[in-house]
Amino acid sequence: MRAIAAEVPWAESVIARFQVARASRDGADTVRKTALTRLKSAWPKAEYAAITGAMWPFRQRPGALEPQAWELLEQVFTDAPKLEAAYHLREDLTDLFERDDTQAGAKGAMRAWGKRVRQSGLAEFERFLGTLERWLDAITDDFQGRQTSGFVEGFNNRENVLTRRCDGIFNVGRLFQRLTLDVHGYQRFGHT
Repeated sequence: MRAIAAEVPWAESVIARFQVARASRDGADTVRKTALTRLKSAWPKAEYAAITGAMWPFRQRPGALEPQAWELLEQVFTDAPKLEAAYHLREDLTDLFERDDTQAGAKGAMRAWGKRVRQSGLAEFERFLGTLERWLDAITDDFQGRQTSGFVEGFNNRENVLTRRCDGIFNVGRLFQRLTLDVHGYQRFGHT
């Protein structure tokens, strides 16, 4: 970001909420791994086998869960209260990003969320909390205009796929033929 600020000082730095969500989910995932390791050693094999599918519901939003998946998750939460706390804190942060709020309101809400995380005693989120504090202005800039980096993310993904597919092509002319086909081939040669 410093390089961009040096070259394009008038540009406003915005950290995409996707990146923030991914970083926060890492903390919740660490809690999940620790809780499952503890449950695996504490529970009988048959009982632990009954919850093996519980981690897929853990990764989903509460509204997207089927009743049986929610029951399975609640069964795990009964013996792993830290896991339940991590789940709800993660979802609360996601809800913050989906609100229509001002930048100042978002900063206050995120600081309050960080305070709740610290009060929960979940040390697994400390790294993320440091990132949140350091980049709070750029993170909350997302609330001004609600811009997305979806185009850039999609373009980077396409470029990475093309790079893998073109591995071994050393002739520059052939490389650009391949790139042109991949980018514009359907429009040029596809059936209409």
